[in-house]
Amino acid sequence: MYVGSSNGSFYALSPLGEEEWRVRVSALSGWIDSSPAIGTDGTIYFGCNDGNLYAVNKEGSLLWKYQTGSTITSSPVVDPEGNVYVGSWDGRLYAIGRWGELKWSFPTPGPIHSSPAICSEGVLYIGSADGLYALGP
Repeated sequence: MYVGSSNGSFYALSPLGEEEWRVRVSALSGWIDSSPAIGTDGTIYFGCNDGNLYAVNKEGSLLWKYQTGSTITSSPVVDPEGNVYVGSWDGRLYAIGRWGELKWSFPTPGPIHSSPAICSEGVLYIGSADGLYALGP
């Protein structure tokens, strides 16, 4: 099980609730509200209030981080190709490639608190403070 904390750490816990490893991602006021998403290769992705989207391998090593324009409370979603999508309070939906590079971003008039979802046809859905968006494949 993987879980973030208000102390700026992200934890891997055994089925018995014992800590297997932890990654300290934010030393100053870094809470992690985002639920993790796990890619097909086992990479774990989560956002933090420091505005970063983090990628960690299953052994607990930081692979990369991508800085957005504001806090992330949205949980990311990963598509079959390994691209990661996450919303930020800066009002943008970010598409980040598997190596941590920005593929594109989509602006909305309001902050994004909701988590994106991808349907089986490849349509990406995201809710913003101003409404719901559906982005085609």
